[in-house]
Amino acid sequence: MRHTVIKQMDEYKDEVELEKQYKVKLYNYPEYEDPIGIFDEDELQNDEAMIVLCVRAQPDDETRKDHTAYVWTGPSFEVGNFGDTGLTEQQFVHKCIDNYWKDQEADRKQVKIVTVDSNQPSDEFMFYFDED
Repeated sequence: MRHTVIKQMDEYKDEVELEKQYKVKLYNYPEYEDPIGIFDEDELQNDEAMIVLCVRAQPDDETRKDHTAYVWTGPSFEVGNFGDTGLTEQQFVHKCIDNYWKDQEADRKQVKIVTVDSNQPSDEFMFYFDED
């Protein structure tokens, strides 16, 4: 009995580690060091926001074939609205990629950057947002 419980706990720990490894993260400009792990469609209501959604490729998952950084920019977003951050849009995207994949073997060249239409976001992008 004790052996069974230990085995179940080890399996659970492995599942949690795997889940953490593949957890998608959402970055709001200019906060590339402080991603959000739990988010929903409300994040897309701010017309002045720029977000980067980082998704790690996962074997045997058809929706996650590639390392991907989805870039959504609200129609009213301007870098200047955030004061002097010192970050261009492209620099922000690259900082997010570096932060998300920092402990992985992926580098920027292996990450597919996908620009998302703020008026009609793709199904692939919206898949990661809770609709509650």
